[in-house]
Amino acid sequence: MDFDLFNNPHVLLWVFVAASFATSLLVLGLLFKLLAYLQKRRDSHLLLVILTGLKRPLYFFIPVLMVTLFTPILHLKGPLSLIANGTQALTILFFTWLLIKFATVFEAVFEHRCSQGVPSSRNRTMRTQIRFVGRLLIILILIIMVAVFLMTFDNARRWGVGLLTSAGIASVIIGFAAQKTLGGVLAGFQLAFNRMLRIGDGVTVEGVWGQVEEITLTHVIIGLIDNRRLIIPVSYFMDKPYQNWTLSSSEILSDITLYVDYKADIDALRVALDAVLAKQPLWDGRVKTLQVTDMTEKCMIVRILLSGRTVEAVTDLCCIVREALVAYLYRDVPASLPRLRSETMTIPFSSP
Repeated sequence: MDFDLFNNPHVLLWVFVAASFATSLLVLGLLFKLLAYLQKRRDSHLLLVILTGLKRPLYFFIPVLMVTLFTPILHLKGPLSLIANGTQALTILFFTWLLIKFATVFEAVFEHRCSQGVPSSRNRTMRTQIRFVGRLLIILILIIMVAVFLMTFDNARRWGVGLLTSAGIASVIIGFAAQKTLGGVLAGFQLAFNRMLRIGDGVTVEGVWGQVEEITLTHVIIGLIDNRRLIIPVSYFMDKPYQNWTLSSSEILSDITLYVDYKADIDALRVALDAVLAKQPLWDGRVKTLQVTDMTEKCMIVRILLSGRTVEAVTDLCCIVREALVAYLYRDVPASLPRLRSETMTIPFSSP
């Protein structure tokens, strides 16, 4: 039988697809081997994020892209022409996946850089803004790539063109503007960039203290001290008052209240406080005061003011100091503990 395999479009197509996939996978494999070697040598966080974040989408996108770029050379006709349309659609889908991964890699790299060193107000601000921009970027990528994907089909092309035109985008924005969702997104954008609330801030909301763990496009997630999560719409922080303990600095103050007898030696209590703080790395050395701030008919009220680098540090420090001073009063100077005094009087009794 006399035939030429390479004149058969079916055989030629599969040979071409196999060669494209094999070449792409070989090149990508060598590239990622090199990146893995460099990452181990330099211990680079950037290379590690690239390897873990972009490896899988690139393994799908590059081979399909190669097939899409070179299928026009085959001049496929009839049912085989559908393969070109299919690979084009797959290329758009995998490219969307790759762009989203690029956005997450960008977010992870910059957030890692911001988390290095001592937490600061500037670092928390940048982390908040980077996360918000990353989420907006992903939404923008999805809108654009959905429009491009629709344009690959003749029947849906006008919808894709409409999304990409200014009128189409304007109509989408106007349509969403009446919804609370877009209002929340705009409030989140303002919240992220006016620096009034950031990831890592210690806040008191509705009488409950917690730490901001996440600021999404529409909600703020606050971690409470008992491991619960308080989820609040971002619009709440634009309309209602709340306390931000770390607005200007993560270094905050906290106080301890002690009740002691009038016989208590305040100077000795200050010495005991110094001895406790000398062993505590949680104290940052900035503020340390012990004062009698008030009196009652039964005791004196002593207020101790301490400083720490973070909300968690100063909270733990106050608990440790309170326990140590109570133990000192009970063990060494029990007479300084508050007591209830009574006086016995003898009243002469006269018989009638």
